[in-house]
Amino acid sequence: MTNSSVNQVSLRDILTYIFKYRTRLLLAFFIPIILAIIISLVLVQRYHATSVLIVRLGSEYVYQPEVNNAANGNSTAIPFSPTQIFKSEVAMLDSDELHSQVINKIGIDRLFPDDYLIVAWAKQIVQTVKYFFITPPTPEEAARVKLASAVEKFEKKFDIELEKDSAVINLGFQNKDWHIAQETLDTLIKFYLEKRQKTYIEPRSELVKNEMLANQEKFMLAEKNLTDFKNKHKIYSLEDERQGLLTLRDQAKEQATRIKNTGIYKIIASYNRQLDNINELEKQLNNLQEEVKTAGESYSNSSTRYDEAKSFDDLEAGRYGSVKVVQSPLVPAEPKSWTMIIIIAGIFLGCVAVVVVASANKFFQKGFVLPEEVYETLGINLLADFMNSANDKKSWHELVHKLHNAKTIAFISAHSGEGVSFTAFNYAQQLSIETDKTVLLISAGKLFAEDFEKYQEIPEIGIADTENTYDALYVQNNLSLCRLTSAETPISGIIKNENLWQTLKESFDYLIIDANSMENWFGAVALATKS
Repeated sequence: MTNSSVNQVSLRDILTYIFKYRTRLLLAFFIPIILAIIISLVLVQRYHATSVLIVRLGSEYVYQPEVNNAANGNSTAIPFSPTQIFKSEVAMLDSDELHSQVINKIGIDRLFPDDYLIVAWAKQIVQTVKYFFITPPTPEEAARVKLASAVEKFEKKFDIELEKDSAVINLGFQNKDWHIAQETLDTLIKFYLEKRQKTYIEPRSELVKNEMLANQEKFMLAEKNLTDFKNKHKIYSLEDERQGLLTLRDQAKEQATRIKNTGIYKIIASYNRQLDNINELEKQLNNLQEEVKTAGESYSNSSTRYDEAKSFDDLEAGRYGSVKVVQSPLVPAEPKSWTMIIIIAGIFLGCVAVVVVASANKFFQKGFVLPEEVYETLGINLLADFMNSANDKKSWHELVHKLHNAKTIAFISAHSGEGVSFTAFNYAQQLSIETDKTVLLISAGKLFAEDFEKYQEIPEIGIADTENTYDALYVQNNLSLCRLTSAETPISGIIKNENLWQTLKESFDYLIIDANSMENWFGAVALATKS
């Protein structure tokens, strides 16, 4: 390739990068998908009960002020706007108070049982730890917290939607039991209709009913007092008793005119006292009877007014039924499945994870993936990049044909295990055969790769560690092999040893350097500068 920098990312660059980090990228892509599949399999499927309400504009949405001139033809009624009406109905349906009523009616344990046994165990452990370190709440506080938590869960399962530019309200509730889903939504609608009726209707009958009950109590008390008075004084007929006493007294008076006897006068006085007592009892009896009569009339009047008020309330209730149930709560035949959505989300997250991992690898990579990066970053003159690892003569022939004009070549890789030693050896071997010239292969590593174990005759001493070059060589026809160094000689000293490099260039037609990988030894980059 040429020494010009590459400004655009080619398909080859992308494919090279993907192949380089294929394991990481495949894991990043498939792990979210596998997790999504597992979640979709263990996720509890829920039935989604739905219902539809329609709001008609009725008389309850018109405000009637206390002072109204409707009788004179000038009505001051103030109607609410449709937006206000619909929002008020939605607010009533979505109120925590209404949801609490429904939860108490259905039962918290029926509505929200633990979906998994492990969840129940975890909650029990948390509660035990809390109660061990914190004073347990009172039963009333525990019940309040439990209900508040249930209301929060209810709101997550309950959905309400007011269709745009429409008077239709869609309701829905999810539960893994279709009976409970339907029953819950049906109970909510029932309580909602009762609540809005109490909100919009002023019950006149309730006020009159209290008055009627009070008058009824007074009437019953007056009758009781009258009965007790009669029983106490054994009153059956005061008029008969009076007539009988008057007759006896007249007889006694007539007898007194004929006989002068003090006993007769005492009898007459006794009859007079009895008559006075009867008159007093009659007076009290008349008062009690008057009280009974008055209380009875009051009770009768208030009872009549109550019947009239109740009839009026019933009439108003019929007029104020503006919200109608268009569709009663229905449950589909099959529960709502999130499997496909979860899997699609897993695929999306997998793609995002691939981008994130690729970006992280690019940001934190210690070596180079593409040959162009080496040139652009380090300024090393790259003659070619070789990615074909096939062990055939055609591949090595093409590489030799491409690079035969270069007298000193360094083979270098970004990571270990990429076959740099294999490539360097095969190139040097093919170069010595095709050119019939002397080639020296210098290994910068401590040992050759396992593929070259048969060349154990290579001297242990490095070529940079001896003045006699041939003491470090293993010669095979036109190909000579050696180690760069066997000691801990600094690479900087070897690179600056111009006598060494000049001697090698004069002794051999070609110098091939196996510079190893930058991942294991960054000195390979410095060594490559001699090529």
